Amino acid sequence: PGEHQAIIDRKTWDAVQATLCTNAPTRRHRTNAKSPSLLTGILFDEDGDRITPSYCTKQGRRYCYYVSRNPDSRTGWRLPAKPIEDTVLDATIAFLTDKARIIACLVPVATPARRIEPILSRATELGRRLRAANQIEQRSMLLDLVDRIEVTQNRLRVVFHAGTLRKRLGAPDHGSKKTAPKSNALRIDLAISLKRRGIETKLIIGGKTSRTPDPALIKAVRSGATWFEELRTGIAASVGDLARRHAVHQGDVSHALPLAFLAPDIVEAILDGRHPVELTAVRLKRVRLPLAWPAQRRVLGLSDQ
Repeated sequence: PGEHQAIIDRKTWDAVQATLCTNAPTRRHRTNAKSPSLLTGILFDEDGDRITPSYCTKQGRRYCYYVSRNPDSRTGWRLPAKPIEDTVLDATIAFLTDKARIIACLVPVATPARRIEPILSRATELGRRLRAANQIEQRSMLLDLVDRIEVTQNRLRVVFHAGTLRKRLGAPDHGSKKTAPKSNALRIDLAISLKRRGIETKLIIGGKTSRTPDPALIKAVRSGATWFEELRTGIAASVGDLARRHAVHQGDVSHALPLAFLAPDIVEAILDGRHPVELTAVRLKRVRLPLAWPAQRRVLGLSDQ
């Protein structure tokens, strides 16, 4: 559990880990160089421990995560990287392009109107640049702007570097306490829920899962549609013939064929990643799927889409 006295101080350790993640030796496919972990060194769990990047490879596909020091504890997490990175980027850009929020957080009350407009323009431009930047540039900008990101059971908090942000936007330092912005204003709090699915955790914002398509779900739907079409057109003579042609078990074919009759809006929700977090490829193929589309939506938890 790492409870012994530290051999290396935490600051040095974190700096080395960040360097290893972003400046590792060139690989054959240059995966590390092109896809640095955006939040390395600034992502923390509710115990104050850093959540560090990790990955695994399955069937030639690389899956990236952020993992707590003890992911099996009550407050430990194994978070898919892209959803939380996209959420932090979107929240930061939304903050920079929110004129009312920038004025409330960074501009002292007595600031003349002629000095406010350039600050707002710089903030909007900074948000635009962050959106358009590549992943390496986005990481550099986030490290400059963000002090820390905290993940708890029901909240994602992004805390900004106040001084750096004022400097980047040309905002004046506040004078007296009467004219200063609120001390807790330079942070974003997002209401979230984190649902475990096996050893992985899904990030849900505002009651809906993040827009992250599930490759396994998409593959199941595609297989069902393709295999049914082969039966319909006579390319395959039977379920057994389909199984032999695609080198799969007959049971897999039987479970996938009903997916050819999914409602179009359900298929679109799966392709967009708007499906409920509990809807996995295994559950989709095992559920007794009704033919009526409204009944399908109720069974799969998509009736409110």
